[in-house]
Amino acid sequence: MILGSVAFAVCALLLSSCASMNEVDCYYTDWYAKGLVDGAAGATMDRFNRYVKDCSRHGVTPDRSDYTDGRQEGLESYCTLSHGYEVGRYGRQYNFVCPSSLEQDFLSGYNPGKRLHDAENWIESIDSNIDSLTRTNERLEREIEKFEDELLDPDTDEETRATRLRQIKRRQSEITQNELQIREYYELKVDATVAYRETVRDLQDLGFRVVEKY
Repeated sequence: MILGSVAFAVCALLLSSCASMNEVDCYYTDWYAKGLVDGAAGATMDRFNRYVKDCSRHGVTPDRSDYTDGRQEGLESYCTLSHGYEVGRYGRQYNFVCPSSLEQDFLSGYNPGKRLHDAENWIESIDSNIDSLTRTNERLEREIEKFEDELLDPDTDEETRATRLRQIKRRQSEITQNELQIREYYELKVDATVAYRETVRDLQDLGFRVVEKY
C-alpha cells in the first residue's frame, strides 16, 4: 500500500511537472482534481503558479480556490508518518509543504528515513570510490605491462626505452598512491558500517521495519 501510493505520487509529480498546460488543458482541467494530485505528490504552490503562467497565454485563469482545496486534501495523504519515511528513505527532498497539524507526523517518518538513506549512501559512495580506484590501478598495470613488453623488444630504440621507463615509474607511483587511498577507504567503510548498523537498530527501536543490508 505504501509503495503503491509513493509510486502514484511520483508518477503524478513527473507527469504534471514535465508537461506545460496547453489551451485545452487550461479550459477543461478540473482544478480541484489537479490540486489533489499535486498535493499527494508534495508539490509546492509554485506548481500552480506555473499553471497560471501557462494558461495566461490562452486567456484562462486557473481556479486558485478549487486547486488549493484539492491540494490541501492531497497533502493529507502525503503528510503521513509512513509516507514521510518513504520520501526520506529514497532521498527525496521535502519542501516543507505539510500544514503544521500534519508536519510532525510527516517528519517523524521523514527524518529517520532520510537518516537511513544517508547512512546507506555513505557506504555506497565509499564502495564506488574503491571500485573506481581499483579499476584505475588495473588500467595502469595493463599499461605498465605494455611498456615492459616494449622494453623487452630488441627493436625499441634508446629514447623510447627512456620514455617508457619514466612512464612506468610514474604509473607505479600512482598505483601506490591509489592503494593507500583504497586502504583509507576500507578503514572509513568500517566506521560507515558501524554507523549504518546503529541507524538500523535505532529505526527498529522506533518501530520501523528495516532489513539490514550491510
